[in-house]
Amino acid sequence: MIEKIFIISFIVIGYCCTFWPGMIFERIGNWLECNLPEWINKPIWHCYICCCMWVGSLAYWVIWGNSIKEWLITCVGAMGVNAFVSELTDKAKEVKVSSDDISDEEIDKLFTRFKKTGKYIK
Repeated sequence: MIEKIFIISFIVIGYCCTFWPGMIFERIGNWLECNLPEWINKPIWHCYICCCMWVGSLAYWVIWGNSIKEWLITCVGAMGVNAFVSELTDKAKEVKVSSDDISDEEIDKLFTRFKKTGKYIK
């Protein structure tokens, strides 16, 4: 079951990443953000912790779909993994990058969009 948790977690993170700036669904993400309230945006595409219950459930039932108990454990477990990933990305933002290849503004753009309390930088 652990492998299913990580598979669902990575599916959800990958799905959410498609709405980032420069990705295939960036325009859709911008439209959704401007036209829908945050409480709808988060579980649909904006928060990869919140997406686990909806997108993760869909992925679980399409791929395996054999047990309600396993579905619940898998989706909640994937939420935990994604919460851990979210904390890691928040901590990475706090670390001073000493490379000349990336600016502080680019780092802020990468991490602000999916921060729990932050807003997407346009």
